[in-house]
Amino acid sequence: MAGNEGRDITYSIAALRKDAKIWSEAAEVLERAKQAAACLCLTVAHFGTVADEACREPRSVTKLYEDVHRKILRLLDEGQRTLDDVGHRLVIIANRLDGTEQKNLEVLRQLGRMLEEKGW
Repeated sequence: MAGNEGRDITYSIAALRKDAKIWSEAAEVLERAKQAAACLCLTVAHFGTVADEACREPRSVTKLYEDVHRKILRLLDEGQRTLDDVGHRLVIIANRLDGTEQKNLEVLRQLGRMLEEKGW
């Protein structure tokens, strides 16, 4: 963009890590919701004789409930995985920006060399 040449872009690694933590905590909330929803198990017996008769219909109350239940579980799972991924990616970005990633890679290289020297 014109006029932005040479402009310093500042960022806060602490803010990235804080946001990453919030995304991860939100993912944990969805995981708990998914676990709670997975325990739901209404069947035709819970809906009474009207639902029992309606079971013969293609879109019975029980069938609708089961479809909604499956969809909610799937959406909670997708949401949890997406939020968790955002949190992890923010941590990766923060690590790259503050040099933590390079330090960790060097420690792993040193460990690998040490293990090779020991014959592992």
